[in-house]
Amino acid sequence: MIVSVPVETGPALVGKQLYRRLAARRGLEGYRERETYTARELAAMLVAGGGTAIDRPVYRSSFASGEPNVYHGHKGFNWRALRRRLARDFTVRRTRFSPVPLLGPLLNSQAWFVLSPRPGP
Repeated sequence: MIVSVPVETGPALVGKQLYRRLAARRGLEGYRERETYTARELAAMLVAGGGTAIDRPVYRSSFASGEPNVYHGHKGFNWRALRRRLARDFTVRRTRFSPVPLLGPLLNSQAWFVLSPRPGP
């Protein structure tokens, strides 16, 4: 199985937040209501390890069918914590980053986990 998640930690987070701020200033839809970080939250996520967590807002809306939709945005998402959680149930074969794999999580926007089932008893 392959799982793709956003990188919202380290220097990549700073780059994304700067882009989001500029996009909001330009009035681009979807960025005017962007999630913002306090200085403390940003500092925590800049040096985030697998156990780092900040409060993540919960949003509520409805699907077109009228069914409720409850979700989180990207704020506070920690790819390392998810990888650690997935490793409980799967074997993590590889972790890759895009769009520039050689930079690892530093300046990439996405992390990709290549997983396989854990061997049975």
